[in-house]
Amino acid sequence: MAFFSIIIPAYNRGFCIGNAIESVISQSFSDWELIVIDDGSTDNTPEIVKPFVDSDSRIKYVYQKNAERSAARNNGIDHANGTFVCFLDSDDIFESSHLQGLHATIATNSFGTGLYYCNGKVNGKDKVELLSFPTIKPGDNPFEFVLCDSAIATSFACVSRKILETHRFDTNLSVGEDRELWVRIVQDYPIHHCLNHTVVQFDHGDRTVDLANINSAKKNLQTSKLIISRNEKHLSKALINRVLASGYYRLAKSYLANNQRWNAVRLTSLALLLHRDKYSPSQIVFLFHALRLGFLLPSRFRIA
Repeated sequence: MAFFSIIIPAYNRGFCIGNAIESVISQSFSDWELIVIDDGSTDNTPEIVKPFVDSDSRIKYVYQKNAERSAARNNGIDHANGTFVCFLDSDDIFESSHLQGLHATIATNSFGTGLYYCNGKVNGKDKVELLSFPTIKPGDNPFEFVLCDSAIATSFACVSRKILETHRFDTNLSVGEDRELWVRIVQDYPIHHCLNHTVVQFDHGDRTVDLANINSAKKNLQTSKLIISRNEKHLSKALINRVLASGYYRLAKSYLANNQRWNAVRLTSLALLLHRDKYSPSQIVFLFHALRLGFLLPSRFRIA
C-alpha cells in the first residue's frame, strides 16, 4: 500500500499529460502510486501513457467510456490503495517537493484523517503568479471557508482515502463539484493547510471556468443553489446570501464579457441587494461600467 495515491483524469490530453506524469515521477517523496483514468479519449493519450506504465510499476492506466471528470475521479478512487489521495489535472503539474510537503503537513497533524490543501502557481502566457489560499483558523466557520473564503481546486487537495470511501464526487455536476464535496467533508473532518506553492496550473485559455463562459457561470450558480438546498441546516441566512451573491456576480461578469450588458446590470444589482461586504465597492464600479457610465467614476476606476 502506498502512502499517496495520485489520480489523473484525462480526456484527449495527449499533448500535455506526459508532463503531468513526469512531474509525479520526479517527486522527492517516492511512496506513491499514480492512476491515470482515461475518460474515453479519442486522441493519442493511450500511446503517451503506455511507456510510463511499462517502465514504472507504480503507474496504472484505466480506460473508461466518456463520463466526465467526476466519474473519472471516482473510478480512480475505486482503484486507489493509498492512505491519502491527491488529484492532478492532466494539464497541470506538481513541483518535485509537492508530496514531501504534504507528507510533512500530515505528519505535523499526527497523520489525522481530514482534508489537506496546499498553495500553488498559475503559469500564464506572460508570467507566473503565486496562488495563495488563506488558512482556516480556530473558530472559523468551515462551511464559509470552503464556500467563500478559499476556492480550493481539486489539484490542490489531498484527502484521506477513508473519507473517500463514503464521500465521492457528484457525477451530476461539472462545475463546482469539488466545492460540493468539500462542504460534505468539513461537516465531519478538519481542514489543514500546507503552505508550499507546489501545484502549477497552466492557463491554456480553455479551462471550463473561463470568465467569458456563460454556461460555466450558470452551472456554478446551479451548484451553489444545490449546495444550499442540501446543507441549509448548517448555513446561516447571511452565508446563504453571500454564496448566492457571489454566484450572481460571477454570472454577471460572464454576461458583460459577452457584451450582454443588461443581464450584467440585473445580476450585479441582485448580488448587491443580497449581500453587502468589502467587495461591494468593486461591484458598484462594475455596475457603472456595465451601464456605460464608467466616465463618471474617478480616473483610477475607469477602464481604458
